[in-house]
Amino acid sequence: GKVMGTALDRLAGDGAELVPLDWPALREASELHLVLYGIGQALIAETAGAVPGLAASLPSGWVHWRRAIADIPHILQDAIALGQALAAADPELYARGVRRALALGDALDDALAGLDGLILPTTRTVAPRIPEGAPTAEEIYGDTALTAPFNLTGSPALSLPAGTSGGLPVGLQLVGRRGDDAALLAAALRLEAILSSSCQEPLP
Repeated sequence: GKVMGTALDRLAGDGAELVPLDWPALREASELHLVLYGIGQALIAETAGAVPGLAASLPSGWVHWRRAIADIPHILQDAIALGQALAAADPELYARGVRRALALGDALDDALAGLDGLILPTTRTVAPRIPEGAPTAEEIYGDTALTAPFNLTGSPALSLPAGTSGGLPVGLQLVGRRGDDAALLAAALRLEAILSSSCQEPLP
């Protein structure tokens, strides 16, 4: 959008060399992340229910597995149901998916060779407003189509404020090569210094 275009122009104007990079597996990686997440959640749910005392011993961050299945948020129930259906239809799907995820990570690392990182929007829309009443799953988790691929590949990634649109923040995502977190953070510091003066509106 306009904010991202302005941010990229600002970076180029301050001497950053922007090179077009086509990673055709972006959509595939986003969809594969959903598949592996669903099967993984199903395995956790089944294991927690099958092993006496396991649910109570899970880390506090996994508190939803301490509850009855009916009390688990519906977004997780949907993920569990998806994972169960996929695993039942193809027991080898998870293993193949993990191998494919590793291959996608290798391909992304190769594409980023010699570059500081990949720049793309953090989400496809501006940040959502805080909803009134009980939020929907979409309002809780937002749009992860541009971030999930890098959770899948294990690539380091971060989001920088790129400006605002209608008073709502717009994020610029920077993705680096696996194992090269220090280089990504160094690049992010440079970009942040450039972008900090490009916001047209104050953050709310």
